Amino acid sequence: MTGWIIFGTILLLLLVLLLIPIILRVEYREDWKVTAGYLFLRFPLYPAGEKKKKPSKAEKKPSGEKKKEKKTGGKKMPLTDLVATVLDLVQSAGGGLRMLLRNLRVTDLDLQMAVGRGDAAETGVQYGRLCAYLYGAYAVLEHYIRMKRVRLNLWPDFLAEEDNWTLSFQLRLTPLTAVAAAVRIAASFLWKQIRRKSETKPESSGSDKEQAGACAPAADK
Repeated sequence: MTGWIIFGTILLLLLVLLLIPIILRVEYREDWKVTAGYLFLRFPLYPAGEKKKKPSKAEKKPSGEKKKEKKTGGKKMPLTDLVATVLDLVQSAGGGLRMLLRNLRVTDLDLQMAVGRGDAAETGVQYGRLCAYLYGAYAVLEHYIRMKRVRLNLWPDFLAEEDNWTLSFQLRLTPLTAVAAAVRIAASFLWKQIRRKSETKPESSGSDKEQAGACAPAADK
């Protein structure tokens, strides 16, 4: 009985952790900055720390060492099978991606943009185009992604030589949704692969029998 209580407690705790959303914060103020957060933890994703330069191949190998020839082994997948596999993967990803988009949350979207081209007429034209593109794209995205606290502010700056803008927003997604979407995509892909192989086996066996009958010597009468 105690073992079942411990197992149920661990399972409940795991479920609670999977329901806590992961928050991805994206900012642009003269440079991009991306940070991931979960509970009280924060992970800077971009810009990342500077990586140490790896020694070049010339430095690793001594001058007198001979280059080893690369062995090309293994059978390559036929092009038709590769194309079929890619198509199955693309078709399988549709349901999982729709699940992700339905459960994705965009919050605190703040865009501040001053449109400037150095010429008053060109600035006015570009300002009108950007307003049409931006608000049109926002209207389309609203049908697929849930957004809250959105601020889009554009204005023409007739004295500026170039555009000046800042952007910040947060993406929220629960790990349970990501796991469910990945499982759905993997299950659909595996099912398509199994069904495709089962459909091709009878054809190949039938053709083998026909070839065997054609190559067999004729019986004496």
